[in-house]
Amino acid sequence: MVNLLGFALTIETARGTLPEYPYPDLEPPNTKTVYIEVPPSADPLPFTVRVRPTLPLLLYPRFGFAAHLFVDGVKDAYFQPTVRIEYADSLLYDGIHVNTPDRTGAVRREMVFRELETMEGGSDGVQQADVDLGELGVIKVQFLLVINTEVRLFPAPLRPVQAGMQKGKICEKMMKGSGSSHSAGLGRELTGRVGVDKAHWTIAGDETKEVVRFLYRSRAALQSLGVVPFDLLTPRIKREQGKGVNLKREYEDVIDLTEVDSEVKREAGIKQERRVKRRFHVVDLT
Repeated sequence: MVNLLGFALTIETARGTLPEYPYPDLEPPNTKTVYIEVPPSADPLPFTVRVRPTLPLLLYPRFGFAAHLFVDGVKDAYFQPTVRIEYADSLLYDGIHVNTPDRTGAVRREMVFRELETMEGGSDGVQQADVDLGELGVIKVQFLLVINTEVRLFPAPLRPVQAGMQKGKICEKMMKGSGSSHSAGLGRELTGRVGVDKAHWTIAGDETKEVVRFLYRSRAALQSLGVVPFDLLTPRIKREQGKGVNLKREYEDVIDLTEVDSEVKREAGIKQERRVKRRFHVVDLT
């Protein structure tokens, strides 16, 4: 979990809390960042963001903190004041509020992880207009300091224009160096339309804003970034009757075999079998 301002934050799925890994690079001001590992899934994987207070909620003299969720650069249509009594145990983001087409309200939609689809060549068919590629693969929770609130009776303005989720394939060249393996998507509708809130919140200056970033990646992507070590490869030893001892390896990385006098057979570039002749006595491993 990530601890900030008296809150502990985690990303969860039906399989449990996703494992976290330290972020080794320089971070933006007022920001805490971790990598999280997305488990493999053949289908879109729903996830939630949990914000759990670790200290008593501050109600006075300041109104307290509010949390604002961002997923792949998409800003939740509403932020959530963490001082509400129903959030005394935890605030759970099980979805994100998405504007209605007329921007007079929003609906809450489930959030899911999806494997990122890429394409070679040019950018034809790439959804670029609504997607900030620099925010792809990033979940953020921004904490705002609320110092006052009031209800305004006059008609509320339309909701601000909201970015969209990634829908199509992305050109591989555009993703070069990003390390992203997944994107977020929208699942089922959790609640119907919520109207524009007539409450007006007064927020302290930008210098008081604090952010937690979760960079979500597959295990393979984390390994390629050096965040997670590669798995050790275990040789499979088989004995074939009358043919001595054959060593068979299945691997993805290149293994140097030049130090051993051997004959190498390649099968589809994946399996290598070598037959080793030694001057030592043969030991029966069966």
